[in-house]
Amino acid sequence: MVTVGFAYAIALGVFKGDRWLAVGATAITAFNPMFVFISSSVNNDNLVIALCSAATWLLMRMARQGATSKRVLLLGVLIGLGALSKLYALGMLAVAGVVLLWLAYRRRSWLDFVRWMAILGATVALISGWWYVRNYLLYGDWLALGPMRDTAWRRSESPTLSTLLSEFQGFRIAYWALFGGVNVLVHEWIYTLLDLVSALSALGMLALGALALVRPGRIRALALDWRCVFVALLWYGVMIIGFIFWNLTQPAAQGRLMYPAIASISSLGLLGLTWWLPRRGAHVVAAVTGTALWVFAVAVPFVSIAPAYAQPPLLSEADIPADLTRLDWIIDGKMRLIGVRIDQPVVRAAETLPVTVYWQALEPMDINYSIFVHLFGRDGQKVGQFDTYPGLGAWPATLLKPGDVVADTYPVPVWPEAEQAAPATLRVLVGLYDYDEPGRPAKPTYTATGEPVTLQVGRAKLVPWQWPEVEAAQRVRVDFGDGIRLTGYELRRDASSHTYNLKLVWQPTARPSADYTVFIQVWDEDEQVAGFDGPPVGGDYPSSGWEAGEVIVDEHRLDWAGAGLEGEGSGRYRMLVGLYRLDTGERLPAFAPDGTPLPAFAVEIPFEPALP
Repeated sequence: MVTVGFAYAIALGVFKGDRWLAVGATAITAFNPMFVFISSSVNNDNLVIALCSAATWLLMRMARQGATSKRVLLLGVLIGLGALSKLYALGMLAVAGVVLLWLAYRRRSWLDFVRWMAILGATVALISGWWYVRNYLLYGDWLALGPMRDTAWRRSESPTLSTLLSEFQGFRIAYWALFGGVNVLVHEWIYTLLDLVSALSALGMLALGALALVRPGRIRALALDWRCVFVALLWYGVMIIGFIFWNLTQPAAQGRLMYPAIASISSLGLLGLTWWLPRRGAHVVAAVTGTALWVFAVAVPFVSIAPAYAQPPLLSEADIPADLTRLDWIIDGKMRLIGVRIDQPVVRAAETLPVTVYWQALEPMDINYSIFVHLFGRDGQKVGQFDTYPGLGAWPATLLKPGDVVADTYPVPVWPEAEQAAPATLRVLVGLYDYDEPGRPAKPTYTATGEPVTLQVGRAKLVPWQWPEVEAAQRVRVDFGDGIRLTGYELRRDASSHTYNLKLVWQPTARPSADYTVFIQVWDEDEQVAGFDGPPVGGDYPSSGWEAGEVIVDEHRLDWAGAGLEGEGSGRYRMLVGLYRLDTGERLPAFAPDGTPLPAFAVEIPFEPALP
């Protein structure tokens, strides 16, 4: 309620007393479903959002009416309390410093600026300084960012641009509607509509900025208080910068982290949509936007959240789909994993992979088994995980009776870091464990005939958000059969050892019909003296899963130790590269750009071996 009240006061300042637009901007804050959701739970976000909204309004008031010692003291109290709630409130000090510097400049009194900053700094320090001193004494870190990152989830390496872009997909969803344990979404068309409105608003703000540079006299005629607009933009900008720096070391694709500036964002968002419209048109846009969000907020609990927690119906054997991939695994002698269905075979980082599993109780149970779904990508690295109970918690195992069948669909999140391992084939593993058992090992699982299993229930395909533009050292065009094209290669020598790294760049023109193996052969004048055969991408992305337009970077390590090569003469050895089917040994035909078949269906790569 405090945040909504100050959101109205902030919007009233931005729109120079226009109550229609102020109410519209307030509605964008008040009826944002995610803001309502966050506000209904106990957390440190609610207080810092309210305090920062109050501080923003106070800074706008000072920008219009001037600063006094009492106002600066009150601002210090708000920021000091906010700094005890969440670190983001410290960013308000930067906004306050700019506003007070501008006011002092207008007064031509730098002494006022020093006095105001002394009052502000002393007040903040008195209220919250003890907490930061405590951090330093405990951790040697004033802000305790290191321990926080270690506790939450520190990035193992700096994110790439593609990783940040993939995480932004989750961020823009989470700003409006992502409920439960960040796993309950609304219909996709709603996100698309919100994206469209947000994009129009951003374009409107960019156009307003351009107009301010080209024709400043025209924008001065708009019914806006530019001092308030400036404060809102400044605070929004500080929040964005802080969020970016935090996200460089800590995955944090949660839109709620921007809520300390939600009142400013709502006012600026409506400004971008309406500044160019006549007053009546702007009022209509404000009314429609606010009403639509109110309908959205009212409907979400019933349309999206409640169904996600509804108890799924118990099924019988007759209800099991005939086309289900049957497994019939017996787990701990108590549960049967009947089968699995993966309806979304392709997924990207920061998305969710829905995995539907059919379970059947075999005996009465006294353990509330937990369910895990793990995703493993390249080199056996885990890239996603989802843990729950039968019925997503609605059907604890102890309530199931022998013969009961439960069908669950698990929204397994693919971690944002998986972008760096794409493309890859994801192995999907499913099993049971006892949460209270030390170490939480997977319960023993056997086939119907009593043989142990590896828990892999299926596969999915992980692809990048954007396929890379790869510049190989040597560009070629070799068209193999079955829709596979080699577009480049690069052979690099490791000076510290007797090894090479061969990078092949494949770009399929159609989906291959089989899994092929790469052969890499080294020949002298008469015979083959070394071979390095292996599947593309180390077997982590078989060719049968490739699609037209993809770019597959395939690296092979070639170690000459023990290969029996002799002499360093350049040109004595030659390397041949091609593809064949492992089951038949048949090579895939290879053709030059003019359609001429290559000898032995192989690409010849010149090199001089690094000999032992």
